[in-house]
Amino acid sequence: MASQPSTHPLSGIVDVDWRELAPDGGPAIPGLLRGLCSAESSVESALRLGEILNYPQPGHRAAPWAVPFLVRLACHPETPQPYDVLSLLHELAAGVPGDRVPRFPGPEDLAEWRSEVAWVGSVSVDEARNHFQKVLDTADTEQQRRRAGTQLAALDQPAGAEILAAELATYEALSGEVSHLLELVTDSQLRSGEFVPQETANLLALFPEHAETLIPALRALEGATFVDDEEFASVLYAVGMLAGPQDTDSTAYLERFVDGEEDDPRTVAAAVGLVHQLGEAAPQRVGTVLGPWLSTPDLAEVFPSPFADVDDHGYLALTARLLGEQGRWICIDAYPTLFAGVDPETDDPSPLLADAFELVFGPRSKQQDTAQPDAFDSYSQDRQEVLWAVTELPAAAWELPEVAETLAAWGLPDRRAEFLAFTGAVDADGDGD
Repeated sequence: MASQPSTHPLSGIVDVDWRELAPDGGPAIPGLLRGLCSAESSVESALRLGEILNYPQPGHRAAPWAVPFLVRLACHPETPQPYDVLSLLHELAAGVPGDRVPRFPGPEDLAEWRSEVAWVGSVSVDEARNHFQKVLDTADTEQQRRRAGTQLAALDQPAGAEILAAELATYEALSGEVSHLLELVTDSQLRSGEFVPQETANLLALFPEHAETLIPALRALEGATFVDDEEFASVLYAVGMLAGPQDTDSTAYLERFVDGEEDDPRTVAAAVGLVHQLGEAAPQRVGTVLGPWLSTPDLAEVFPSPFADVDDHGYLALTARLLGEQGRWICIDAYPTLFAGVDPETDDPSPLLADAFELVFGPRSKQQDTAQPDAFDSYSQDRQEVLWAVTELPAAAWELPEVAETLAAWGLPDRRAEFLAFTGAVDADGDGD
């Protein structure tokens, strides 16, 4: 499935049995790939391809076969909007946002991932489903629980084990294309497309097995006249994602940028990179940089997302938690703003709620007792502050079944009026303090 030179990036497209790989949307894939060759249809084609190919959709079995065509399109000088293609590749490589942070596999994680896929292929679907259901029920973190839920969603589809295996195959297909993708930041003609350098750097950040090649190539862009601050921010983010904790040269490199102005995108990106590289060992300055941005409504201009076209606050909160106790309080301080900013028409706040409750109450799987009506006063400060933050949720958000389910999982009142009274945000008569 590795891409090969050809006269046209879509050469061989008719040789793939797309209908067999993706029964529901497969027949449309060739036309959608051709749609990426036109500026008028590029955006819509990329969106529709994502709906078919993204994990754990049933059409995901076709994703490894689509990767070579997508990479050739992204790297072809006549592709009108390569960013649309790169955005789709990013989605395919990154997987489901929020399943795990850091989401991207290092050598040990990749070996474990391969072993898991091999095991699923060697047992019955029922046995695999029972395994992931047990993981979901006993998970120590919400991220583990979400990941198990994603695997169950794959296994619930026809050919579920093949869909699950295709996620790894897609990642490995893209890993095999890294040398071609690198041309998008080193070739003067290819890198001229709008958003191409930064989106390519964000994508390359997902493949730490290529760190020895990628880090020097990315760092060589420093000072280049064709790379602006926003584009170079993505380079810094990628260096941190790729570098191992023993790479002291990369650490020193990122520390130089993290000491810059706090509203400089390079400062923010270097801080995020250092968190992923060093975790709790990251310099104190990193938390100082990240804290204010976690409460910023629009991160689009300063934070290079690891996920294409996905709101970054949830990811940044999970990133901050890698800082340990400092990150814990960064999140707690930001939760009032984050909950107040929820749009019930478009947002599902339940993952953010669950991460917040896990942070101060412990794992969902360990919760047993319903909170007593007078329990709030006995709670520690961190618990009280998180619960007060939850009162900032818009009234309409309380009507979402996912919100009620999450509150009930931690034994908390799942109706807004009862919750406000429980926290003291209103008195027993419904009046404010």
